[in-house]
Amino acid sequence: MTLSDTCESSFSKEQYMRLDNGAVPADPHPQETRRLNELRHLSILDTAPEQRFDRLTRLVSRTFDVPIVLISLVDEYRQWFKSRVGLTARETHRDLSFCAHALNEEEDLIIEDALQDPRFVSNPLVTGPPHIRFYAGALIRAANGLPLGTLCLIDDIPRRLSPHKRELLHEFATFLSHELTNDLTLNNERNDAKLRNSLDPLTHYLYPGRFMERIDELLNDEVHADSHYSLVMVDLPNLEQVRARYGIDQATKVTIEASRRLRQSFRGHGLLFGRLGNTVMAILFEAATQAGREQLVERAADALHGAYDHPEDPFGCAPRLNWLSDCRLFERASHIISHMQYTLEHDGVAIPAFHQIDAEHHRQDLVRSATITRRLPQAFQEERITLAYQPVYALSDNSVSSLEARIGWYDTELGEVTREEIVDACDRLNLTEAMDRWVLTTIAGQIAACQRKKTPCPPIAFNVSRAWCIQADFSDSVVNLLNRHGISPNTLIINLPENVLAHTDTQLKRHIRSLATIGVRFSLSDFGLSHAPLFELLTLPISSVQLPRQWSDKLQEAQAAISSTLALAHSAQWRVVAVGIDTDTQKAQLLELGCDEGKGDAFAPTLSFDDAIDHVRAT
Repeated sequence: MTLSDTCESSFSKEQYMRLDNGAVPADPHPQETRRLNELRHLSILDTAPEQRFDRLTRLVSRTFDVPIVLISLVDEYRQWFKSRVGLTARETHRDLSFCAHALNEEEDLIIEDALQDPRFVSNPLVTGPPHIRFYAGALIRAANGLPLGTLCLIDDIPRRLSPHKRELLHEFATFLSHELTNDLTLNNERNDAKLRNSLDPLTHYLYPGRFMERIDELLNDEVHADSHYSLVMVDLPNLEQVRARYGIDQATKVTIEASRRLRQSFRGHGLLFGRLGNTVMAILFEAATQAGREQLVERAADALHGAYDHPEDPFGCAPRLNWLSDCRLFERASHIISHMQYTLEHDGVAIPAFHQIDAEHHRQDLVRSATITRRLPQAFQEERITLAYQPVYALSDNSVSSLEARIGWYDTELGEVTREEIVDACDRLNLTEAMDRWVLTTIAGQIAACQRKKTPCPPIAFNVSRAWCIQADFSDSVVNLLNRHGISPNTLIINLPENVLAHTDTQLKRHIRSLATIGVRFSLSDFGLSHAPLFELLTLPISSVQLPRQWSDKLQEAQAAISSTLALAHSAQWRVVAVGIDTDTQKAQLLELGCDEGKGDAFAPTLSFDDAIDHVRAT
């Protein structure tokens, strides 16, 4: 299974453009002439692909977990695709088109199994590639309501669409209708609205989207290619406390005053001012020397620390300034902002109030992190992300109880990129859910390959982030993937961080119960470090918990914590997995304490899938 396993079907245009016996052509729409006039008036047929539509089809594909998504417009003789995912053809003959049938529906057209529908059972697109079994088309309409085409979902297995999913598909299609039909008339209005809506009314700082757009424009401006841009991010960490103690009016005054002082501090040097959240502001500025840049940031820090017009200083907890001297270390503004926000959120306690993230002693690490962030999307697209597997052993007899999948990436310049570095970069790039889905797809394909060869394969565990497991379609996506590959649910173990369950998320709990009912197992990682309510955990079908790695590193200090955790886990009938067992001494001690399973270098390193299967056979 590869990262690009999206059913890219290899059909020729000629195949689509000839009529085939077996297709049942749709009747023309009752107002076909008017409908075609509306379509021609858009002047959109045979235009180039556009990112806004391609982003939408990719989003729809991920949302509904289908391999093919099309924005299809139907003219006299063909259906033409403004955007497509999972299909190479740009158009098909209208007589073969499912979407042409959808034009005559009052509501959306849903075909759960094309082999059970007489209109499509002999259609060449059903009997041959792409072997359509499931089709869902939501109408794209002109301003007068006439149908122009569909936003459609296609799969090669039968499926059902819940009422919620039908409504969601309809909303996507409605959005598309507005985008397609209102482009010409709304273009000027949209630009005016963009200008009006780009500024925060309190501070008159740019909103995040426009702030980053303007940074990108400056970074990509060849005329100013030699300009040195810096960025400071200011966090007002106790603004929420000000609001709770003194009220919203006072918090508003503090926000306005802080923004005024920042603007004053960077007078003559500040190029862009942005408000990125309730407590976070950012300034892109320009200064000729490093000393000048440091002086500006120090001046801003001093200004924010000054007394405010209130009986008590609302900034008793000092504002924190996190700043980057050289913005050109990053390729895009979104990478700059996400990296700096990530640093603030994850290292907030450790960072001093005045912190340069690209200072000399941090620069090497930052350059590496920026390079990983820049290259990861391409590595992801080019299928250079790999999976390795770490065996997990039953401590009582040293048998392999499961394999744990771990992502990795080797880059010719960076060398080995660790799982932790990849996870951090995915966090910054909002790729976490996409990476989780790819991991599961790859694992399912490898298990299915073993089953075809009749090769024994132990259960495979993999980590799932909060970004995906709280989504409404999480359990449906897992079940659809199991069905697609024909593998048993008990071949999967889903590792969830315990801190995910610290949030009261009833949807996630429904997912866990639903998947556990069919045989998928769940394990909690870093158990004991978070604050998930114990009562809630005991009501969930958890099969195992994993101890924090640092407990294995400091066995003497952690012995009491391990013993109490073991007692709790075993009383709940959870198996306990020790992580990071690097020596035989650690292994013996953890077995004596009562751990059931373990993993680490004392047993075996991470292995390729084939080597891991061979290792299982040998043990």
